[in-house]
Amino acid sequence: MAIEQIFCPLCGNSISILEINCPHDNRPLPGYPNVRLAQTKSQTEALENRYQDATAYCKTHQRDDSLEVFDVEIKERSQAVLSLGYTELRRLAENPKSVFSTFYERVKAGLQIPSGGKWDILRGIAEHSLYQHQKDHIRFAALSTNGIGVLNYGDCHVTLKTPLIEQRTSVFEDNNVVFTVYSQNTTMAQAIDLPPGHLTDWPNRNKLAVAKLERISPRNPPPSRKSLEF
Repeated sequence: MAIEQIFCPLCGNSISILEINCPHDNRPLPGYPNVRLAQTKSQTEALENRYQDATAYCKTHQRDDSLEVFDVEIKERSQAVLSLGYTELRRLAENPKSVFSTFYERVKAGLQIPSGGKWDILRGIAEHSLYQHQKDHIRFAALSTNGIGVLNYGDCHVTLKTPLIEQRTSVFEDNNVVFTVYSQNTTMAQAIDLPPGHLTDWPNRNKLAVAKLERISPRNPPPSRKSLEF
């Protein structure tokens, strides 16, 4: 998606919405880059249209009650759940100074060797198309109502405390690689202009869930959990 510009509230210069500090006066900008991106007019309007379409669909098919229950369930009970292996969990639990680093941070620190496979290449394209130079700092979790995260990332599931992450968390439609490469069949040339309405902030995560899952029925298995970026 094309990265929008904002005006620094202090010096008034136009800068990328993804900056952490103003490049002109080096003062910290309010909020978090991924959340500011999720709250842009193009994203919020597109998501609202998808949400209203989902509501109309359920009303037409006499599924108003189930939609309302699902909507409230996501709004009131969903949490960010991080999945990881036992060794990593033990490292974090035993040392209060340990932090959960990103893939890019581990590679740059020499703590992890990239596999060099297709997934690493696609990950770089998909994450850069969303967050550009900020992709190195994004950590991913899953939106869950049962405390279970994405099993592929480990069999230990950690529920993050909502008051500590909600102000810096954005919610995306799916695993960003799956969405960008497989769902949207995005080419490298198109990666800069992903369709809006698939990214939102934490308070509106229920709208994104409804927009994605409103057509689910007993005959259609649910797709993968949404990803969260914080």
